[in-house]
Amino acid sequence: MKKGIILFGKSGCGKTTLLKIIDANFRYTNLVSTTTRQPRLGEVEGVDYYFVSKEKFEDMAQRDLFVECVHHGEHAYGLQYSEIEGREFGVVVVNPEGVKAIKAVYGDTFKAVYIDVEPRERLVRQILRGDDIHAIVNRYDVDEWLFKDAEQLADVVINANKMAILQVVTEVLESIR
Repeated sequence: MKKGIILFGKSGCGKTTLLKIIDANFRYTNLVSTTTRQPRLGEVEGVDYYFVSKEKFEDMAQRDLFVECVHHGEHAYGLQYSEIEGREFGVVVVNPEGVKAIKAVYGDTFKAVYIDVEPRERLVRQILRGDDIHAIVNRYDVDEWLFKDAEQLADVVINANKMAILQVVTEVLESIR
């Protein structure tokens, strides 16, 4: 891997939207993570995630196939080494633990970009995308703990409040040059 972008931020900050735009319009390839959760409406196997059973995921983890691996509630997520190896440019969405794990292996090959958005704007985005209100509340509680010192992990922090998505994409790409 010549250069990679790690996008991270609290739920509803726009990470996945940014990833899709960067993947579709620039030379950065989406590094697809593996998960044990069920696909959301419109998600595609091998494009959004690799969807596997809990048993298969645990087998993969025991065989050390993941550069990073985390559990959120009943679901597990991980990025396989094979998604990174042999790629020239990549972009991935992970949480702060994933940032630490990827940077520990690949160092400055990956630039970590923290996307910061106010809670009110994140809430509106989550409601508009159809998230369950109970899941949103639970996620906010987890995010407060998970992202407590997350900005310290970032090479770049982008405050994306009220910014047009293309402006955010431009800032992300300019920040990693």
